[in-house]
Amino acid sequence: MNTQAIIDQLTHNQILLFVNGERLAVEAKKGALTPELATLIRDNKAALMAYLSQQQSPTSGASPIKKLSRETGKSYPLSSAQKRFWFIDKLRGGSSDYHMPLAFTLTDAVSLTHLEGALNHVLQKHEILRSRYVLTADGTTEQCISDARVRIHYHDSAALSEADFSAQVEACIAAPFALEHDLMIRVDHFLMPDALSGAGLLIINIHHIACDAWSLDILKQDLMTAYLQLQNAQQPQGELPIQYLDYASWQQDWLNSEQCAQQTNYWRNKLAGIAQLHSLPLDHPRQPEKANFGKLYSEALPDDLVPVLHSLAREYKLTPFMLLHSCLALALSQYGQYQDVVMGTTISNRDSEQLHPLIGCFLNRLVLRLDTDRAQPLAEYLKQVARTHIEAQNNQQLPFDNLVEALDITRAGNYSPLFQIQFTMGSELGELSSEDARLLNDAGFAGFELGKDAVVVRGDLDIHAHVSEQNIVIDWSYDNELFDTQTVATLSSLLQQICRNLAQAYQQCTMATASVADVLFNQPQTLYTQAGACRLDDATGLIERFEQQAALTPDAIAVHSDSEQLSYAQLNAQAA
Repeated sequence: MNTQAIIDQLTHNQILLFVNGERLAVEAKKGALTPELATLIRDNKAALMAYLSQQQSPTSGASPIKKLSRETGKSYPLSSAQKRFWFIDKLRGGSSDYHMPLAFTLTDAVSLTHLEGALNHVLQKHEILRSRYVLTADGTTEQCISDARVRIHYHDSAALSEADFSAQVEACIAAPFALEHDLMIRVDHFLMPDALSGAGLLIINIHHIACDAWSLDILKQDLMTAYLQLQNAQQPQGELPIQYLDYASWQQDWLNSEQCAQQTNYWRNKLAGIAQLHSLPLDHPRQPEKANFGKLYSEALPDDLVPVLHSLAREYKLTPFMLLHSCLALALSQYGQYQDVVMGTTISNRDSEQLHPLIGCFLNRLVLRLDTDRAQPLAEYLKQVARTHIEAQNNQQLPFDNLVEALDITRAGNYSPLFQIQFTMGSELGELSSEDARLLNDAGFAGFELGKDAVVVRGDLDIHAHVSEQNIVIDWSYDNELFDTQTVATLSSLLQQICRNLAQAYQQCTMATASVADVLFNQPQTLYTQAGACRLDDATGLIERFEQQAALTPDAIAVHSDSEQLSYAQLNAQAA
């Protein structure tokens, strides 16, 4: 396994490596560093240190982030992510789509005085939470409020019904942030109705402009540590060497660097000739404006497949994410009958050790483009997948919005630029370790699952994999103005079949001689359509099946081309 593939595998297991002086340092969540991964690191220590030293060195093109001098009332530049969220907020006039709430139930043992003190320690430690965004002659800038304090807002909800209580909490979470004036963190405490357990419900709500999933983990850790210190009559400590605005300023300098130019050229070449839209057939015409909500369809892979897929991934030097991506691309290719499959993914973008302890929005989006030519050898296809991921990771610093601008892509109101299908994988980030959770529970805190009736869908399809050694569950969040549930169920079924075909090829030792077509059409008697999967040797004829589908979904799109599309009813009428 090459060095970058090892780092990629460790990264997807939430294990971070960096060179500290003359030693290789490891940062990982409890339980993430298995004996097998520890052995992998130890056996490749010299190569990993050499590679990371080159990556971390200023000669690699990315200079260390330096702390800027702070001046009262001075404005600082925004990062690319902040600019995007500010623009969306202004475009929509404030939106709860980008709120990131945390919820805890509190027992009577919790000291609300110490809790507010701990919250203010976190506020002082992380400037980004006490920053506001103002329009100046230099554009939109960030200003830090040095003397800001966060207050807990109290609500007496004890007499409310459960339904009214839920509505009150949802309204509180949805209340917009005024980016020009407000702190980017808001805290509310509710006395809960008698029917619900716990003395109180604590909601900590943060705007995405100041936070990402990794940051939620940091916030929980810092809040828990400060609270326990205050309870023990200790003063919380912990000043950070740099802050998010130092990163934002560094990023603006990086955008004028030679490394940025090199990454821009890489993406120009990689994405040359890319289609504006995916080629999946839609069940309903695309509307002039895109909604950001949809529906969710979830399905687990069969238990017997999971260990085989993990073994296959290890042998072919793939992460589980890479392997699932390879299967998903084939499923989309087969269903949509197209070869150039483009998806996107979201990354933490914290490759520098300096960024690990910071709260802020560092997320970036990468474009993953695969050629699913059915004639290519299966082993070569898997190598292509690995190469695509490694190259994307090596060119991850270019902000997505800057990439869109560099490619001169015209944005549309009803679909996302570059990719409309996103694939991500589950992460432990944002989850406390079992020991930390125990300490919080002992102090009177317990996690509370907020109800999420609305499914947020940024693209046409947002596909998320929850992966463990024993289970793989795929969540399909889909725009139901474009796709019917049956279509998504068919895609899920097709993905499962391709995973099984791939596993069988691995178990039967035919991977070396198989082509992509062998995996796709391992069962040629099965026809995959928008109506679902059907056996061609079924007693029901194909024409009769089509007529049945036309009766069930007359308005769904049956066939389409670049210039025309026909519904089942229209096509059935022409065939009559």
